[in-house]
Amino acid sequence: MFGHGGSSVCDVSRRVLAVDKKKESVPTIDRQKQKDKKVAQLDEQLKNLNRDMSMVKMKSIFFVSLTLLLVFSILNNLYVGVIVRLQCVLIVCLIQI
Repeated sequence: MFGHGGSSVCDVSRRVLAVDKKKESVPTIDRQKQKDKKVAQLDEQLKNLNRDMSMVKMKSIFFVSLTLLLVFSILNNLYVGVIVRLQCVLIVCLIQI
């Protein structure tokens, strides 16, 4: 809806699992640098996905709040009547108690 770049909850969870798997593996000394580089790359991708999802969340919250503000202002303009009789009845009932 807002063009979030294809990031989804499944994609983020898949990336988190990939990062965890890479961190837990026990590499040889020769492959340690390659492993560190791959883990750093996966961490960077995960950070980017989290940033994109936060942006989508912020946009959706902004859209919903703007929509609610618009609906409430329309409803406020439609209702112009003031119920005076009900207020008087409630006051009389409270005095009798």
